[in-house]
Amino acid sequence: MICPCGADHSADAEGSRYFVSVRDAGRSGFPAGPYATHAEALADVEAVREIAYRLDGMTHFFEWGTARVDGDAAAKLGPGKLNEALKVSRERAEG
Repeated sequence: MICPCGADHSADAEGSRYFVSVRDAGRSGFPAGPYATHAEALADVEAVREIAYRLDGMTHFFEWGTARVDGDAAAKLGPGKLNEALKVSRERAEG
C-alpha cells in the first residue's frame, strides 16, 4: 500500500510504530503516537504542531515530521505527551 508520503511501507518491520516527531537544537522527541501507520502519523503532524505552539510559541521554530520506531523500542516510548490534547482538540472540532 502506498502512503500519502509516496513510500511503500509494506516492508517495515513487524511491530513498527510511527510517531509525530520534533527536533530542535540537537534534541528530539515524539510528542504524539504511537500510530499503526505512517499515514496516520503524517495526518496529525500539523495538529500536533499547532497544539505545541499554543503551549510554547518557540515551537514555531522547531522541525516537525514523523519517525518510525521498530520493535520493543516503540513499546518503551509509551504514548506521546500531546496525545490527550490531540484527542480533546478533535472532540472540539467534531462537536
